[in-house]
Amino acid sequence: LDFADRQSRHSHPMDFKSLDTVSNWFLDKKKELNISKETIKPLVLGRDLLDLGIAPGEKMGEILKKLYELQLDGEFDSKEEGIKIFKKF
Repeated sequence: LDFADRQSRHSHPMDFKSLDTVSNWFLDKKKELNISKETIKPLVLGRDLLDLGIAPGEKMGEILKKLYELQLDGEFDSKEEGIKIFKKF
């Protein structure tokens, strides 16, 4: 995304042959730190909220997003703790 953003500022943004130095640095760091979309999975899932009586839909999505943000911020590190936090709000 960073590369696309920077590339879009050029007069001919699609005229490139390969990624630039900055983009390659990001890719190398990603590999070094073993970062992928599977790295940090949400602990609380939709099926957990279904079990608690929350209907599928926009509201559930908002709750799951908030819980995932709290998880990433280190507010909880288990499904049980996440569900306790959910029950508080």
